[in-house]
Amino acid sequence: MAKKAKRPSLKKQAIDEMYKQQRFGHSKHQAKQVVKSQTQSTSETYNPSRALGIYSISTMQTYRKECIAWAKQFEVSG
Repeated sequence: MAKKAKRPSLKKQAIDEMYKQQRFGHSKHQAKQVVKSQTQSTSETYNPSRALGIYSISTMQTYRKECIAWAKQFEVSG
């Protein structure tokens, strides 16, 4: 019988997704300018908070801490 592949924990999955959004060393201001020019060329409404990614180390630390607390709510005691 084949063994089932074990899926990573919810905490690990969420943290991995956050690290994909990591943009340390990049300019958030420049990212907003790019989004602004893209929305103007496509006639979309400009949203100044639309710059995707996490640009601050302290923001990443806060998100990580909150993510871990959130994931603990769903842990199964065993």
